[in-house]
Amino acid sequence: MAHIIYKTDAFILGTTPRGEASAVFTLFTESHGLISARAQSVRRVNGKLKHALSRYHKASCSLVSGKLGWRLIDAEERFLPPDIFFSEVKREVYAKILLWVARFQGQDEKEKELYEDVLHMVAFLGNHSFTKSDKESLEIAVALLLLYRFGYLSPEQVKNEIKNGEEAIIFDPRAWHPTILLSLSQNARGLIMLINNGIIASNL
Repeated sequence: MAHIIYKTDAFILGTTPRGEASAVFTLFTESHGLISARAQSVRRVNGKLKHALSRYHKASCSLVSGKLGWRLIDAEERFLPPDIFFSEVKREVYAKILLWVARFQGQDEKEKELYEDVLHMVAFLGNHSFTKSDKESLEIAVALLLLYRFGYLSPEQVKNEIKNGEEAIIFDPRAWHPTILLSLSQNARGLIMLINNGIIASNL
C-alpha cells in the first residue's frame, strides 16, 4: 500500500541525533501541530536536507505517517524576514515564541489558529524596528497571547491590568503595532505576575 505524503510548512523547533547520521526533528507544522519526525542520513556532510532543517528555520516539509511515527522525507527552506536572525532583540523574541510553543503545545494537536498567530507574530517582528528596551514588552505580548491560546489566561484578566482599551489587540497579532509596547511597559509589573500565575497553573 502506498504511503500518503503530507506536505506542510513547519518551524524547526529542535533536533535530536539518532544513530550515525539520522535525527529526530521537533516540528511545529501548519497541518498537524507539534510533531516529531525522523529523517534518515540528514546529518551527513552532503545531506540535502541539512540546511533547510536548521533549528528555528522554516521549511516546507514532506512527511509520511507510519507505525513508528512520522518520517521526514524532504524539506525546502521557506522565507523568514532576514533580520530575524541578525537583530539581537528580534532573534531572542523569535526564539522565545518557538520555545513557548514547544513547551506548552501537545504533540499531534492540530492548532491552525495558533500556527497563524505565530506567523503574524513573526511578521510583526520582521516589519518593525525595535530597541533593547522593547524586548521585555515584546516578550510580555508573546506570553500573554500564547497563554491565552493554551487556556491558562483569560482576556478579562488582561483587561484588569491594561485599562486603555488596547487589551483586545494583544489577542489578535494581526493588529499588533509598536505603540502597544508602551502600554505593556507601563503595566509590566502586573502583567508579569499574570504570566507567572499562568505558568504555575499549567504545571509545565
